[in-house]
This record gives sequence, C-alpha cells and structure tokens, in this order.
Amino acid sequence: MVSLHTSLYRTTVFLSLGLLTALPARAATEGEQVYDKASPAVVSIDVSDGQGSGVLIRPDGLVLTNAHVVGDDRTVTVGLKDGRSLKGNVIALGGQCLDLALVQLPSQTQLPAITLSQNPTFHPGQSVFAIGNPRGFAGSLTQGIISRIDNEKQLIQSSVPLNPGNSGGALLNPAGELIGINTKIASNSQGISFSIPITTVNQFLSDHSSGKLKTQRPFGDQGKVSRYNVSDRPISIESTLSKDDPINCNDGSFYDRYEFTTVPGKALMVRMESKDFQPYLVMMDDRSKPLDSDENKKQRDYALVIGQSKETKTYRVLVNSRVPSSGKYQIKATPLLLYRVEGFEPTDAPTPSGNFERSFSFEGDQGQQVRMYVYSSDFVPKILIKDSQGQPLTKQAPQQEGSGSVLDIKLPDKGRYTVTVAAPARKPGKFFLMAE
Repeated sequence: MVSLHTSLYRTTVFLSLGLLTALPARAATEGEQVYDKASPAVVSIDVSDGQGSGVLIRPDGLVLTNAHVVGDDRTVTVGLKDGRSLKGNVIALGGQCLDLALVQLPSQTQLPAITLSQNPTFHPGQSVFAIGNPRGFAGSLTQGIISRIDNEKQLIQSSVPLNPGNSGGALLNPAGELIGINTKIASNSQGISFSIPITTVNQFLSDHSSGKLKTQRPFGDQGKVSRYNVSDRPISIESTLSKDDPINCNDGSFYDRYEFTTVPGKALMVRMESKDFQPYLVMMDDRSKPLDSDENKKQRDYALVIGQSKETKTYRVLVNSRVPSSGKYQIKATPLLLYRVEGFEPTDAPTPSGNFERSFSFEGDQGQQVRMYVYSSDFVPKILIKDSQGQPLTKQAPQQEGSGSVLDIKLPDKGRYTVTVAAPARKPGKFFLMAE
C-alpha cells in the first residue's frame, strides 16, 4: 500500500525532473462507462406524497416510470441531471396492474434519451446496474447481478441494492442500455430487487402508440357489481373473497363490488365482519367520489363506513382485506334515519339550564324500533327524543358507553320525531349522532 505522503513525494520528484511524458490514462471501469452513457437520461420525479425516478426515452421529453410513483397525480415535477425542474403530464398508465406510466414534458426537442436494448438477454449471473433517485440522492449508481427470471410475474430479480426513491429508475446492462424499470424490493430483505423487463416495456409502449392505454386506473373499476335496494330496510349478505375476484393493483389484494340504492340524500351505514381476514371497506357515491373508508389499522375483525350525499341515492362499496387475503365475510347495509357530525362552539348560546343543545328531526313509522347513538371525545353527551307534540317518549336514562349514549325506543306513531343532543355545562366540542 502506498501512503498519501509517499504519493505526494513521488509527484514532487516527477515535477522537479521536468518529465514531459504524461502518465498513462486510467481506463474507465465498466460502471463508469455505464454511468456516463445512461445517467443524463435518468430523472427524479416529485409527486404530492413522495419522490421516485424515471427515464427519458425520447428527446421530446417522454419519460418512463412506475404507475405507483405517479399515483393519483396527473401533473408531476421532473428533475433533470442539468439541474432544471420541469412540469410533466401523466399521459398513460399500464393496464391489468402493470406498474408502468408515461409522463410527457411539453415543448422539448433535445433532451438526452436512454438507449433501449434491442436484443435483450437475461441470464442469472449477468452484471446489471441501476441508476435512480434513492431517498432523494439523484443520479445514484448501484451494481449487482441478475439472480433469477420470474416468468410467471414477468419480473427480473437481481441483487442490485435499491431503496425508496429508486422506483421507476433504470436497470442497465454493461453496454449502458435499458433492460428494465426498477419497481420494488422484497420486504424485510436486502439484495432482492425486482424490475419490469424491457420486453414488457416495449409492449407497453406499443399499446400507448396504438391508443390502448388510459390515464386513470382507479381502485375498484373491475369485476361484476352486486346491486341491492335498501330504501326501506337493512340487508345482510354473506360472500367470499377469492383469487377469482378482481385484484387491487396497489397491493395485490382481492375485492368485491356492491351498489346499494336508497332514498336520495339518506345516509347509509355498511358494516363488514370476517373471521378469516381483517376487513377493509371503501364507500363512494355514484360518481366514484370517496365518501368514507375504514382501513382497519387497529386490525379488528370488522370494518364500518358511513356515507351521506345529497346528490346521490346510490352508494358504491368496495369490500377488501387490510392485507392480501381470502376467506368468508358478512356485510350489513343499513339506511340511517339520522346521521350528523357537528359540534358546539364556546360562542354558542346556552339554554336556560346552562347546556349547549342542538335538535334534529326524522320521519318514523308506528311500531318502528329505533336505536339512537351519540358519541363525543370532548364531552359526555346526552340525548332526548320527543314526539310531534313535543312530549318525551320515555324517561328511561340512556345507556352510557364511555363518552357516548345509546337509547333504544319503539316509536308509538307515524310522524316526525325530534332528537336533542346536549353538552352539559356548556362544554364545547364535536359530536356524532346516528339513528338506525
């Protein structure tokens, strides 16, 4: 080993002797050659909730990346190697859960483009390189080998070290040619990375050229829809999630689709239970606008969603699992007589008794069994129900459940009933009221 001091000394001797012959140039390593050739075409991509990578594949600013990198954004910020940041439009997404997307940078003609491998070969042991934007470090190069080819999932498995932010970046052969797009790593593992091969990329680009691709790929747009009318009464359904159901492209889980029709403007509650997996529910209106979701982060054996829209009478519900699973489940869809999420402010006027109060009404039928539920994390709420004459229906005290109250009652007549929510001692805060 030559020390730094010795190296400086020898350099001084060479200079003092006036040697005019240049030292032989060091040959560029394979990695340096790959980096010099390909890195100008690798870009960073900033979206609303994170960062990723992309690859310029044409001088006119066409960028190839992963669909999960752009997510739901349709405009992204693309960072070039020369330091410029340009706005780009998402113009295509891969179909059938293919994790590819195209971004177009407007008004560009001379951007550096990567070379696509024309005769790709993939063999275990073959050297490969990755360039991307891991953890925000743009233009980072890593090296590894192809470990195996997953023909079933159409993926290249390699030992190239990848980190969050590498998604959408380039997988390159020793010639600096693009042979894949880096897409994911094995969880809780090191040295197990996956890339979409150039053969799949080429088919994706061909589908784009022929106009077969879309710019939207929402969760829940595949599979048959089971439709039910719940205008008058609840309905209970038993079914199964299985590999024959549509797949959620985000995580590979299965899902079923339902539509429940009720009276326009009436709220709907859907509860799902399963002993085989952890339920996950999503509720939307008839235009697929999200209304509520229960991701079940507490890992319960049930999930519950409630939605209310004045513009719709049909609610779309996606039945899913918190993690990819299959098994039996039960759901119950219940039209609600009353549903409110409101609150008291310190500036609200109190009643003569010194409480904050707010009243709501609903229509009921004779003999109808009704359960009232009010909850608040800010105060202990009270509820009182009165008939159309203003008379309390019962003097029975509501059941206390933590910071909530429950009141079960049988309606004596058909008509309009009033429900009053009270916050004792003028305590402000939000509350949730429901009647079923």
